[in-house]
Amino acid sequence: MMPARYSIQLRFGIAASEGEKMLQLKLKDDKRLVADTAVFLSRIARSFGVSAKRENMLCFALETVLEKRMDQLNENNPYVLVEMQESASGLKISITDKGVPYVLTENQKKLLRNGLADLFTMDQLGADGQRLTLCFRQSGDIAGELSKEKITLLDTEASCELTGTRDEDIIEAIRCIYSVYGYNYVHPQLYHIDHFRERLKSGKYISVLCKNAHGQSLGHVALDEQDELPGLMEFCNLVVKPSARGLGVAGKLTAAVFEAGKTCKTRGIFSKPVMQHTATQKILDHSGFVPCGMNFNAMGTDIIADKEFSGRDARLHWAFSIAAFDTETEHVLYLPDECKPFILDVFDRTQMNYRVMEAGRVMSPQSEISYHVSNAARTIEVIINRVGADFEKRMDTFRNEKETDLIESILVHLNMNDPACPACYRYFRDNGYIFTGCLPGSTAGDYLLLEDLRGKPIEKSTIVAEPNYEKMLNTLYSMMQ
Repeated sequence: MMPARYSIQLRFGIAASEGEKMLQLKLKDDKRLVADTAVFLSRIARSFGVSAKRENMLCFALETVLEKRMDQLNENNPYVLVEMQESASGLKISITDKGVPYVLTENQKKLLRNGLADLFTMDQLGADGQRLTLCFRQSGDIAGELSKEKITLLDTEASCELTGTRDEDIIEAIRCIYSVYGYNYVHPQLYHIDHFRERLKSGKYISVLCKNAHGQSLGHVALDEQDELPGLMEFCNLVVKPSARGLGVAGKLTAAVFEAGKTCKTRGIFSKPVMQHTATQKILDHSGFVPCGMNFNAMGTDIIADKEFSGRDARLHWAFSIAAFDTETEHVLYLPDECKPFILDVFDRTQMNYRVMEAGRVMSPQSEISYHVSNAARTIEVIINRVGADFEKRMDTFRNEKETDLIESILVHLNMNDPACPACYRYFRDNGYIFTGCLPGSTAGDYLLLEDLRGKPIEKSTIVAEPNYEKMLNTLYSMMQ
């Protein structure tokens, strides 16, 4: 039986839909709860596909974090909230309370640094406290027999349909992805049937298959809504089987998934085309996407299965581009003078409605900042949704963390809807960050992009750009001078 000191909501058997918590625990100020809670959660994580090795490490990490957060409890902060859910990235376990901001112990930092979690996030929620989230990739049933063997097409007709939730439909989609990437795709969760099905049921993942008249699968594409960018969906997972290239499959898939996106009333679609080749850039150009930003040095060559870059000490790049469906909602923008022409050009070309305001003062005592750390890519994404009076102090603390010495790229998303955006922008520019564009359209905010390249130069020889992307790159390069 669960101790009376727990308040618990729990779902088993069927995974909760995307964004819905399948487990919630409220722990009161009693350290006797800590050890059993850590064991309880790690065993549940094991049953949801977390490896045995990670189960033990997870148990230790949860125990040390919970014990430290218990020290912050008082009558104004009476409990620690522990939540578990499945997401696009894997199984997430988060710990939230309203105590002082997190300061991880050296042991916790070491565990995270050595890959305890595939991703981890620290959210500073202002008056709502702070949340630490650990994300673990799950194992499960791979979609049957997967092969890269070339198939003989029985006909060359091509038509598209939404991927159904039956095993056989999902297996066809996964086989398309495998035919191009093997097991090296950047989102390995998609290789597992149950995870794929739950993503479809959540409504935040739209999958489209292209088949010929004989039912042979030719290609696949998807739209995926990220937790951090509600209201936008990412155009992703576009693959055409080698045997089906030259039949216009990519164009048909793109048109079909666009229509599916409009039907689900998303505000727009964004994409992150890689810059080591132009295939995706060409497709996006043809579909009316507007290049709007860059993430330089976004990933190491060890992450991708591209033999051209094998063994090279280089980091590769991707761009951001966007197609807006909602052109009526007004976006109120507070823009730094330096980058205002670039950003307004993006809004004009996407035909999004906007109004530019004069910079204002800080409106809140506390900032809302999230830190998303990828151990594999050695990157951090900082998302600033609200600039508070404590902003500079918090960012100074972040900059002085020795853990950032291991990071090779820091990308900042700064909310342009905040009156203090220009002052916050100046802080980053004064501390060596470069302006790399914008990503507008999310209901959470319209984001200006800044990046710390960690002293590593941009290796331009790895960039191959279509004219629209080259024009954007030249503008950004000129602003770096």
